[in-house]
Amino acid sequence: MKKLMLTTSLLLSLNCYSNQDTNEWEFVVESDTGTKFYIDMNNITREGEFIFYWIFGNYITPVGNEYYSSLIQNKGNCQTLERIRLNATFYKELNGKGDTINLDESSINDEWETTELIKHTLRKICGS
Repeated sequence: MKKLMLTTSLLLSLNCYSNQDTNEWEFVVESDTGTKFYIDMNNITREGEFIFYWIFGNYITPVGNEYYSSLIQNKGNCQTLERIRLNATFYKELNGKGDTINLDESSINDEWETTELIKHTLRKICGS
């Protein structure tokens, strides 16, 4: 039993490490407040005019006065340059560290939205 647990633990560790190697975070935009956003360029998928992507942000001013970074899965529309959030994890420290809060579709604003930052991000990803 101990051997099975050790093998399982080792395989999970290797899997997590190898997944980090497949991520290619590329700086995409900085907000007026100094928040920097990065896109995982190796994990972008397309379905028609829609694109699914992950964006990571480090915030100068914390979100909700307690979260300094986030990892958010989005669905973007390359034609209208709008996006909707699908999943989000907020971290209490920069660079995705510290305690977290996880939000899914049921607890996130499920309306399409656009801002100049979203348009810039989608133009970069969609190639327009």
